[in-house]
Amino acid sequence: MSAHATHTMHRHSLAANRTVARQTWNQRILAVYAYAPLTDREVADRLGVHVSEVRPRITDLIQGNDCPVSLVELEETVKCEVTGRPVRLTRPVSNPPQEPQP
Repeated sequence: MSAHATHTMHRHSLAANRTVARQTWNQRILAVYAYAPLTDREVADRLGVHVSEVRPRITDLIQGNDCPVSLVELEETVKCEVTGRPVRLTRPVSNPPQEPQP
């Protein structure tokens, strides 16, 4: 594992960062939100990857990293069916602000 801003990155996160461009991850993640808000684990399950591969990308989409606006927002906190811990339930922003056209 290697050092990250404030923590050590999980090996799945490192692999995801190396193998798939962030924009591709963003597009894949946004595509799975077609029908309902999802937890990070549900997004990962639908993509067939480990949750640690999508969690940082979902955070980027919430914070507007790698794009000029936030594309995903927190819906609520729910209990994870697998771990029993509180987890975030997120959904795409309904009407993301558009960049001004020149």
